[in-house]
Amino acid sequence: MARSYFPFPQKTFKLQIDDEEYTTSVRNLRSGCTAIAKTFNAAGRRITRADLCSKHMLRKGQIVSIEIIYRDRLYRLTKSRMQARCKSPESNAPVAKHLKPVVTSDDELIDEYVSCLREILKKGWGHEVKENREHPPIETVDTVRFFREYAFCVFAAFFRWRIINKKWQDLTRAFKSWDFEEICRYKQEVKEQAMGILGNERKIKSILECAEKLRKVGWDKFRASLLQASLPVQLELLDDLPGIGRAAKYQLAGAIGIDVAKPDRYLLSFAAKHRYPATEKGVQELTGRISNLVGERVKVVDYVLWRYSEGSSCETKAGTV
Repeated sequence: MARSYFPFPQKTFKLQIDDEEYTTSVRNLRSGCTAIAKTFNAAGRRITRADLCSKHMLRKGQIVSIEIIYRDRLYRLTKSRMQARCKSPESNAPVAKHLKPVVTSDDELIDEYVSCLREILKKGWGHEVKENREHPPIETVDTVRFFREYAFCVFAAFFRWRIINKKWQDLTRAFKSWDFEEICRYKQEVKEQAMGILGNERKIKSILECAEKLRKVGWDKFRASLLQASLPVQLELLDDLPGIGRAAKYQLAGAIGIDVAKPDRYLLSFAAKHRYPATEKGVQELTGRISNLVGERVKVVDYVLWRYSEGSSCETKAGTV
């Protein structure tokens, strides 16, 4: 296990050993090794090191591996036949060896993705899978579509989507059908009408600022910079827009047709589970790999994994894909 993914010392986590689950923590020893510390069983009763070793046939100083299942929450201990190279005089606890992560095989990834896809189809999300497959690419984006998707991301951030959807038609009229040049021309009128509909001055101000920015830069120049840039640069360009934060840039990128995954908590956990860094880069690498393996767009892979992990239900019949 890479040290960056190892449980923090003294921080409790769930640990599976054979078929048993324990609550424990780890501590660093002066020898440079890491040892399992106080451990409790499922009933909350303290298990001594001697009892733990006896029950699971662990030897004093034996090297074991602690593998990630869900980072910082659930790990699995696996035994090694190798004898520890550094035995600790401080503890009879098994010694955890920091191993290099073993990435999940192609076949395992394909099987898990297909399983996730089947499950969400059973729950009735086939129509949204189809929508993501048919979503227009970035090359087709125009001024109205771009500004509409941008404004939705700004309004939806930290708001319930239901509220935004309910007010969307009124906001569309107030913002001149998302024509940024018309918005700039009637700026004060737009602001007054929008404030009467939603009343969030900060979000409305951000959208007005973006309209001015696009007018000054010019749509053709801005669009060309998006189309010609690499993915990291595209995300930076979107991140620079008023009101777009670290998470919203991924939502906006996907909405305008950039093939990218949003590294939310579900995708970060999925990346860690499959021995990828639980970072934005790790999520992109994993979803990109699955995309190549199954022949789907990254956007579709992102949606399938998110919908499955989010665990939403749908009362409608499963659609066909």
